[in-house]
Amino acid sequence: MPSSSLQYVQQAKHNLEFLRIAYEQKNFDDWCVTVSFYAAVHIVEYAITAATPIKYQGTVLTKKLRSSSELPNVAGSQNLPAPRNMTWDRMSPHKLRKLLVQGSFPEIDDAYSLLYSKSRAARYECYQFSRPEFDSLIKQPLETIVDWCNTRFNAGLTLNLTTPTS
Repeated sequence: MPSSSLQYVQQAKHNLEFLRIAYEQKNFDDWCVTVSFYAAVHIVEYAITAATPIKYQGTVLTKKLRSSSELPNVAGSQNLPAPRNMTWDRMSPHKLRKLLVQGSFPEIDDAYSLLYSKSRAARYECYQFSRPEFDSLIKQPLETIVDWCNTRFNAGLTLNLTTPTS
């Protein structure tokens, strides 16, 4: 993961630009789904570094996070437990990030969760998304996350997905 909040924004912009190029080609909708999720990952990581306060299970974290991967140490320093039936050392970066989205950014939780599940379907189940499916199931949630980040943090992100007419 990048070491500064600006690097998260730069990576999100990079992913969104790649998404635009792949989307125009019309043949890579599975990769468009995956890239959409990873653009959202970097947007969320940026938000984690930029937002105040950050909450975990309803408790405000007293230390600023530089990434979601710092959640176990910061929560532990406040004697906050891992989620029920889990241990910090067994939690994936995606799970840590998801906990922070739920606690601090509930307004994008549904969109983020949908992108996560659809990217897993594209990557691991080899699900082939049609263009109409992509537009309704992926493009809209990503627009929600991009618009939210731009409104809340003035990130300057652009999502420009159009299909050439030729």
